[in-house]
Amino acid sequence: TSSKGGSMQLDCIGFCGVDDSVDLQALRDLSVEHPYVEWGVLLRPDKQGEPRYAGADMLEALGRMVSSCAETGAALRVAAHLCGTDCLRALSGDVAHVCRLKEVIGFRRMQINPTAANEASGWEPAPAAEGLRAIANALTDVELILQVNDETRELAHHLFSDPERPAPPNFAALLDASCGLGVAPDAHPSPLPGVRCGFAGGMGPDTVLAQLLKVSAACEGQPACRTWIDMESGVRGRDAAGADIFDLARIRHVLELVVAEGYLDGVRQQ
Repeated sequence: TSSKGGSMQLDCIGFCGVDDSVDLQALRDLSVEHPYVEWGVLLRPDKQGEPRYAGADMLEALGRMVSSCAETGAALRVAAHLCGTDCLRALSGDVAHVCRLKEVIGFRRMQINPTAANEASGWEPAPAAEGLRAIANALTDVELILQVNDETRELAHHLFSDPERPAPPNFAALLDASCGLGVAPDAHPSPLPGVRCGFAGGMGPDTVLAQLLKVSAACEGQPACRTWIDMESGVRGRDAAGADIFDLARIRHVLELVVAEGYLDGVRQQ
């Protein structure tokens, strides 16, 4: 049975912004129920411990849970989203630093957010592409993801459109025209030819189904377009005291909507 979405095959939903407000056991329980969910941790040293940015203790606890889940055969999918100086170190090809982060957190995917909004600008596209190629070649078991938008277009061109040097096979792209600012686009761009692409921009419980229709439209005519969606601002909420939290109620709502529409039928049967 094919899932809903035409040539679009949704195989992952990313919820980014795991922080110190989170009950890790609840994440684990949701992962058991929905194994296609990926938990995103934003890494930016100057913000560590603030809302959206897990503190050091939480990152270590998350890493321990990833390891214990792997030992029991249960998947807890985690992605690191590199911002600020962590992002700039990846662009410089600092393999040792990225390996240390992976050792602590146990991520299998790593998104690079080299934009002004993420305090990671001032880099040159050609050397940055070399740095990312070095990281990709050193961590072949990690899927690297470049956030593609107007700010990163030239870097994306160096990585994905150089006829002399194809992109490393473990490189993907996240198409987010809002540059990570959580603005829902009127239409999503078409996937890059031959590159696994995900989509983001203003998704949450109120918008996810409308946005999935637009993602599906963007994938029309692409053969078997395996993709993922990612959201951050749309799954923030407030606790009883008014504090900004990673809102598991909003996340459950998103999952209920997407599952009920049949977008995950194919992946649920695997």
